[in-house]
Amino acid sequence: MRLIGWFNLAAVVAGLMALAMAYYLVPDKAWSDAAITSIVVFSLSVGFIFYLPSLITKQQHGRDSIPIASIGPLGFLTGLIPIISAVAFILALKGMDNIAFAVNVFAVGFFIISWLMLRASADVISNVETTGTAPSKHISWQSEIQGLCCATSDNTLKNTLDKLAEKLRYAASDVPGGSTQDSQIENEIQSISDLLAVNKTTDVQAHISNVEMLLQQRDIYLRSARNKA
Repeated sequence: MRLIGWFNLAAVVAGLMALAMAYYLVPDKAWSDAAITSIVVFSLSVGFIFYLPSLITKQQHGRDSIPIASIGPLGFLTGLIPIISAVAFILALKGMDNIAFAVNVFAVGFFIISWLMLRASADVISNVETTGTAPSKHISWQSEIQGLCCATSDNTLKNTLDKLAEKLRYAASDVPGGSTQDSQIENEIQSISDLLAVNKTTDVQAHISNVEMLLQQRDIYLRSARNKA
């Protein structure tokens, strides 16, 4: 059985154990609808304590930030909900059924609201991580130019492409939203690739110059965007 499966089984056993203990320890005459509801909520909250590790260890598409960020809120929930539900059970045993029901509603509602907020936070973390870890476009451009450099037999052109690849290597990294020059640079590199494919090397230099000019404009744009941020 997988690790997560063992955690899930432990959660089920813990919940059933809480129900069984309450069944044998609480006198029959003390049971009421409020008491039954309260012990069910309490057993579920106890089971959630043992289910928590499976939520933390569950893979998030290779990302670690989401489960790590969830440890604090989930730990708070697992500590608070059993206490609230236990209070509701005690109130029910004392005959304060209406208050016990109200406390149970609060416990369940608080858990659902907290869970929804946690899921929303996880989506935000995931989006930030995706944006922050995505490789900058200049890296892929450099790889494309290096590939074209290896594909041409013209030594002069090869040197020129090698210099362009070196400039791309030290180009500024992306900012969220990219720059206005990105699509133009991609078009120019595609034009270089198309020309080399048909051995029209005489027109390649013009496109290389355009890429260099656009890179300068892109660096200025990105520098300005970072200063505004």
